[in-house]
Amino acid sequence: MPERDHAVVLGGGMSGLLAARVLSESFGRVTVVERDCLPESDEGRRGVPQGRHVHGLQARGVEIMDHLFPDLVAEITAEGAPRVDDLSRCHFAPGGHLLAGAMWPIAPLLFASRPFLESAVRRRVRGLPNVTVLDGTQVTGLLRDAPSDRSPAS
Repeated sequence: MPERDHAVVLGGGMSGLLAARVLSESFGRVTVVERDCLPESDEGRRGVPQGRHVHGLQARGVEIMDHLFPDLVAEITAEGAPRVDDLSRCHFAPGGHLLAGAMWPIAPLLFASRPFLESAVRRRVRGLPNVTVLDGTQVTGLLRDAPSDRSPAS
């Protein structure tokens, strides 16, 4: 089907990378266009001001990431991302109230910097044969070819 030959994703952050991964199953080609020059390592970038903060990947996110990228969770935990299976191991006190003091088993959570998570996902996406990442490229407008007429003229 020609309409599904090429998908373009605007933005090479986490949502754009995950979208590209999902689209790679349905489109012949996927192009990710990112304004920033993307680092090869896990360093921060200008377009992600919250990137210096620790990010928590919640249980469902861990599950989805491992489904989309098999063994990614094992890879990033081996590289140093803390995996938490018990909230009593975390000191999190919103409003001065400790979240959990006694053992509280949970589905696994991961904690890491945004650049670290994004770098691991970006490596996997760049490894997909039908995905191209164009970084350092600014989108200035959108154009689309007219759809082909699928029905005979009446």
